[in-house]
Amino acid sequence: VYHRELISLKKLGHSIRYYTRSDSEMDMSDELIAHKNFPAIEFSIPEYLNVLRKEFKVLPPKVLHIHEYHLLPLTRYTKRNYNSKVIYDVHEDLRVLNETFSTRHPSLRALIISLRTHKERYYLRYVDQIVLSNPIIKDCIFKDWGFDPLVLQGYPSKLSISDSPNDGCRGNTILYHGHLGPERGIQELVESILILRKIIPDIILTLLGNFRLPKFQDDILSTIDENGLSDNIKWVAQVPHQDVWTYLNKTAVGVIPFRKNSLTMNNTPTKLFEFMAAGCGIVASDLPP
Repeated sequence: VYHRELISLKKLGHSIRYYTRSDSEMDMSDELIAHKNFPAIEFSIPEYLNVLRKEFKVLPPKVLHIHEYHLLPLTRYTKRNYNSKVIYDVHEDLRVLNETFSTRHPSLRALIISLRTHKERYYLRYVDQIVLSNPIIKDCIFKDWGFDPLVLQGYPSKLSISDSPNDGCRGNTILYHGHLGPERGIQELVESILILRKIIPDIILTLLGNFRLPKFQDDILSTIDENGLSDNIKWVAQVPHQDVWTYLNKTAVGVIPFRKNSLTMNNTPTKLFEFMAAGCGIVASDLPP
């Protein structure tokens, strides 16, 4: 999603400073994008916030566009010091994220959600516009707080619609692209190839994206190795979004194997529309919306 937003701004001729905290080595810099990455293994969140403040002192931002909850303190800093326009771009609601990923006792989890909600509401006084990527959460808590969120869904452009046939010429190929985590049904997807291989020996599943958890990555790669699935399952680390279409247009079936949880029940995955645009068959979990 971030890559698509960068490309959209670039097409309008905007100069962009793009800051990330990631262990990925991807560099999005070009003639209009200045990408600086701070490895998560080296920079804690407080350290990352401090280095961003130093960056802003050198070149104050006219517009601050943030996605992550932990970057909210920057809204007050840039508004007070530089009168920047501030956009809070919410791809997943923090309450949903905590309900999905927290392993704490339910009472403690509820307390943490309440405290983070209070903190979010405090910093929203410095926000000029809230952007949502999904209409499902449009009537959520932000509406109650007096905001009228702008919904910008990540539909593919008309230029992305493929005219490549999918009449068997794409082979027995399956693609999952996006974050690789247990909540997204990746373990079940990998295990399903063991069954499908008995019927379709040359089936190939491509997992395109980065693993959210190192241990989960080790578990999945071990499952592939121990079951002799290396010829049937290929893992490709995250690539720039424009390169994803190379895989989409060669794939027979796109798969969205999400488990039922708060996160997947409150989002419509963009990959659904990308599979449609690429002419892929689609297999997905039976979940609302």
